[in-house]
Amino acid sequence: MLHQFLSFILADQNMMVIRGVVPCLVVIYLGFVVGRLDKTEHEKTLSSLIHYVFSPCLVFSTLHRHGFSWQEVEVIGTAAFMMVAMMLPVALFLKRRGKVADSSYLLGMLFMSTGSILPPMALFLFGNEGLAKAIIFHLFISLLFYSVGSWLVSGSTEFKRFFRSPSTLVAALGIFVAVTPLSFPESIDGLLNGAEQGLDIIGYGALPLLLLSLGYPLSRLKTDQFSFGIPAALARTVAGPAIAMFTVFLLREIGLLDLEKDYFVLGYIDQRTTEAVIILGGAMPASMSTYLYCKWRGSHVNESLSAMFVSSVLGLLSIPLVLFLVGRLIFAS
Repeated sequence: MLHQFLSFILADQNMMVIRGVVPCLVVIYLGFVVGRLDKTEHEKTLSSLIHYVFSPCLVFSTLHRHGFSWQEVEVIGTAAFMMVAMMLPVALFLKRRGKVADSSYLLGMLFMSTGSILPPMALFLFGNEGLAKAIIFHLFISLLFYSVGSWLVSGSTEFKRFFRSPSTLVAALGIFVAVTPLSFPESIDGLLNGAEQGLDIIGYGALPLLLLSLGYPLSRLKTDQFSFGIPAALARTVAGPAIAMFTVFLLREIGLLDLEKDYFVLGYIDQRTTEAVIILGGAMPASMSTYLYCKWRGSHVNESLSAMFVSSVLGLLSIPLVLFLVGRLIFAS
């Protein structure tokens, strides 16, 4: 019996679940503990460091050495748009049924936490290529957040906030460096290599900080506020992964994703990794950006925080299940 149990745990698909989920949970819990112990509330400082320093370094150090492909960008961008579009009717139905007047309520269902949990989990599971795909996916979700999400809430878009974001500007620089052949004198090249290593160190430091930043605000939620975000959290947890899987198989049907192995095994694996990151992105809990946006507007803060908390708790069950299905349906197909 023990041998059979260990064999099940150590199976490839199940090890993928353990390798991707457990480290993230540990760091998120540490963030929760830090938030409980921190009486002076350094949440703004932590968010600023991530936004202006650590995330831009992570984006550049990842994208500038990634094999850039417009087809990959097209697939990931199309998937992000389709997932938000298909979730919108569900969100509008729950908003109407709950008789909620403020459209901020929609954001927790439409937008997932692609900027905090997804990058480290993608790195743990799929290496640097998975991390690069997760960052591209996050940039598209952010673009939709500041366009579609902002329009739904306030009737106007906030493209300026997206395009002025340090991560967006650095992403453009990283893509430029990736696609442009550059050569420098040996002395300058040595200095650039040293700077690159420094950026890599700071960038990888962003991964635990992103997870800590998710656990930190959850410590502020009071137990009597849990129920506020349950409908949004259920929609995010159940409909999110289902829509993501449907999106991937629809992209296969319309020909954006190639299923033929032939001699291009590496290309086949690369596209399956893209699919896995898209589905994993759809399984993420409610976005941290939703909480910060609602806090900035001063509306539905408790609801957004509750949705993030409840969907994160439900994610303890849904994300391992999604990873198991990814192992069976995507990489074993």
